[in-house]
Amino acid sequence: MNGVGKRQTIIRGDINAKSPQWGEPKTNNKGEHWQEWIPTLHMVVLNDGKEPTFVRSVTKPHIDVILSTNRSAKRIVNWRVMDEDSLTMITSTYPLTLEKAEGI
Repeated sequence: MNGVGKRQTIIRGDINAKSPQWGEPKTNNKGEHWQEWIPTLHMVVLNDGKEPTFVRSVTKPHIDVILSTNRSAKRIVNWRVMDEDSLTMITSTYPLTLEKAEGI
């Protein structure tokens, strides 16, 4: 993934990692590794931690992330995890919306 930071890139990851950076109160081992790796890719976490990215019975963790290069992050406004069931959730993805920032 060399040179990712120079491109307009968005990565959606079903990473099962916990970190306060994307809304979990505590960090697990996977979260620690991701927290170290993300800056080396010159990427930022877009999750704001307001909505869980996975819902199963009583658990609602924030274990999936959306990463973006700084260049792409400037072009994204009002993205969110949608609060609705979707057929895509069966395939371990979750619906989200992206809007292009004005003037870009």
